Amino acid sequence: MCLGLLRPDIDRICHPLHRGCFSFLAFFVFLTMDQRDAEVEAVLDKHVKDSSKNTYCAPAARFLCHVAAKEENVITAPFRAALDAAEGEAGRFEVARTWIKEKRQPAPINFDLVSATVIQRYLVGLRKSDGSKPGKSTYATARSSVRFLFTLYKARMSPETDAGLSQFMKGIKRDVVERQQKGELPVREGKEPFTFELYHKVCMAM
Repeated sequence: MCLGLLRPDIDRICHPLHRGCFSFLAFFVFLTMDQRDAEVEAVLDKHVKDSSKNTYCAPAARFLCHVAAKEENVITAPFRAALDAAEGEAGRFEVARTWIKEKRQPAPINFDLVSATVIQRYLVGLRKSDGSKPGKSTYATARSSVRFLFTLYKARMSPETDAGLSQFMKGIKRDVVERQQKGELPVREGKEPFTFELYHKVCMAM
């Protein structure tokens, strides 16, 4: 008999400490496998903050477009078909971005074929709008966006790929430092802090 129908009798005859056990049992019985899978999926989605998803979505889409152009064997057939149907580079980027944002199935790439070399080739090709090499933060975001793809599709990066990528990033950081020492890059990255004079002007204007 359904435990829910027995609830009045349970409340009448059971010790207060035991009622919670019956309530939990009733909840456990009536929670279907589909409901459990949905809750598991919701919890896993919280692994990455929404702000981080927005940050990684665009660079991850650029990585997918690079892989589609340079590493064709890595791309899955449905994702390849969607890219081929898009118009121009901007259209392909939008397809990749939407695929990631909506977490479309199947995965856009075969993660087992994403080696350290595939990721390294993408990273060394990164350039700013003027054609120069970017700074450390751009490389770090690009690497994190690739890891984000693995997390999003519950794929596991092999120890060899992870180690190769970590070693490569150490070399990237040294290269950035050398370019900063030569004056090719500003020493400070990101937004410049307010100077005292600027703070003073803002306060006087208020």
